[in-house]
Amino acid sequence: MSAGVPDRRLRIMFPASLQPGGAERQMLLLAQHLPRDRFDVSFVMLLEPTEMAREAERAGAAVHSLGAPRRAGQALPMYGVHQLNRVMSYAALCRRQRYDVVDAWLYLGYALAALTRPIARVPVLIAGRRSLSGFKSDFGIIERAIDGIARRSADIIVANSRAVADDVAEREGVDRSRIRVIRNGVESPPPVDNERRRSLRTTLGITDDGPVIGCVGSFRAGKGQILVVEAMASVRTSHPDAWLVFVGDGPERPAIERSARDAGLDQARFLGAVPDARSLYGAFDVLVSASEAEGLPNVVLEAAAAGRPIVATAAGGTPEIVIDGETGLTVPIGDTVALTRAILRILEDRDLGARLGAAARVHVARAFGIERFVAETAALYEEMVLRRA
Repeated sequence: MSAGVPDRRLRIMFPASLQPGGAERQMLLLAQHLPRDRFDVSFVMLLEPTEMAREAERAGAAVHSLGAPRRAGQALPMYGVHQLNRVMSYAALCRRQRYDVVDAWLYLGYALAALTRPIARVPVLIAGRRSLSGFKSDFGIIERAIDGIARRSADIIVANSRAVADDVAEREGVDRSRIRVIRNGVESPPPVDNERRRSLRTTLGITDDGPVIGCVGSFRAGKGQILVVEAMASVRTSHPDAWLVFVGDGPERPAIERSARDAGLDQARFLGAVPDARSLYGAFDVLVSASEAEGLPNVVLEAAAAGRPIVATAAGGTPEIVIDGETGLTVPIGDTVALTRAILRILEDRDLGARLGAAARVHVARAFGIERFVAETAALYEEMVLRRA
């Protein structure tokens, strides 16, 4: 290796599930755009292969599967043996493939990579932080112990926003010299014209000209869909033609559907999980995010890239995308009244919505462009490999 740049292609591996989600979509974008003359990219599937795994293969990445994490009806002792076999298969794969870097973004990935590192012999381990660490408060003794081992084992921790970096330093006690901020990247789609917008609305089953409020994300605690339902019930008192479209799935979905019915939201659509929700943003007049905690929400980033007016809670790294009054409107977490007022401001002032959407598109192209994201990550890989060498 030369003094500044490795003299060969580096072998990069992502342990991942590639289930529909913001972090997984970012991981796939990175794999698709890393320069092939400098990097050889692989995924090791922690769950069964998905359509996103097939996308990775089409982009030229190798995809290796550890098999199903659990076999139906398997007794606990045999399940333990099965899991141990998966772990050993992972370690053997790492030794056989001689990866230079394991870039593990989510807890299961970096826990597996850290625990097996002594036998997997991977020179560089990067651990990702894609969200605030509040979810770890539910960890048991074993999970906390594994998390501590993984934290110490990682050569560097990559946070996807300043808010997440501060959280890692303050709540996890990681020295800031071991934290690197690399913000998510996004590709800006072509603007949506009126004909395309009408087509998208028809696909959603919306045939009139009523405004469409979109809410995209998994249905789980802390995502705030119940606040969106409550806000929309108020919005419809002055805008009875307004539509609400939910995209996503998860354990809280039945409860949110019941709440929508109880609130009389007959013009609500629940689309379920969509492999790539970016194709739907052009149908929305407003994108709403009411989360209690976020790292750097991919949904908000993609909506901004699409030029959509955004109303979002000031959770985590969201204000790094939505600058209140400039690139969108932010409201306090858990404040249904403020959420309602912000949605109404945009619905009742279309010029404001257009200005916010246009400014959001320019902002994310400058601060969150895919080229920057790839370049910063590629430079980190090469820096860490050279440092190890």
